[in-house]
Amino acid sequence: MNVITHAYCTDGFFELTKTFVESYFLFNHEIPLHLDTRGFTEIQLEQIIKLGSANGQLTISNRDIDYNELSEKTGINVPLLKKYKHEAENRFGLPADQLDMNAKVWKLLHAGDARIKAMYAQLKQRDAVIQFDVDTLFRGNIKILKDLSSQFDFAAKLRLGSGPKMAISIGLVVYKNTKATCNWIDKWIQIIDSTPPVKRPLGFGQISAYNAFQIYKDNMKYIDLIQNYPQFGIPWVNQPNDIIWTANTHGIPKSAYAQGFREEIKKLKERKKT
Repeated sequence: MNVITHAYCTDGFFELTKTFVESYFLFNHEIPLHLDTRGFTEIQLEQIIKLGSANGQLTISNRDIDYNELSEKTGINVPLLKKYKHEAENRFGLPADQLDMNAKVWKLLHAGDARIKAMYAQLKQRDAVIQFDVDTLFRGNIKILKDLSSQFDFAAKLRLGSGPKMAISIGLVVYKNTKATCNWIDKWIQIIDSTPPVKRPLGFGQISAYNAFQIYKDNMKYIDLIQNYPQFGIPWVNQPNDIIWTANTHGIPKSAYAQGFREEIKKLKERKKT
């Protein structure tokens, strides 16, 4: 099967992109990795490529961030958009009362919009895509996810009784290129595009995924990773035996995780030697 791992990120997550790539190739050599990056400099790209060069399994598609286009799309002036970018990339994760919540518009332009479209563009060219948030740290092999991609339309961490915002965690999803999956994603993107960016609530990526899923769920074959493969963790909790950790835990900004992840990579390398 033609399967890749995929992640999307803006330049503010450069340090987490490095730990993502380095930890991925520490354990995973069978599944190519493709990154869709936005706003990375040539020097940053060189550093990322170097981390994956020994494996020959890393490809990157980088684009400039078009602030004028995003300003037109949102109705927000460019200086304010850049302020929101900094807030979303460096402080989100802290309690809401410590944040400028208007900055969610930047987060949702990417995590709840462009990222999904970038993933879908890759899926259309392949049998399956394994999508991860770029704030993921790999602590083991993920081959089982490739195996699942041959059996199910999608696999994800599901809490379908928890309401639209919590029902489908899109930080890790295995998408198989089937008619059922594409119908779901087409509807998902239609919901995204029909909602003005400034009116999207936090969690909009997952809310819109769930709302589209409700329409097509009876025609889809899917599996819950929490129930069946708990080694991939539960949302917001990192445990010692988990195959992946994430920086998506409440109370701590994502930007604070890079150093801790670097330390964990050192430990993982030492563990591999023994």
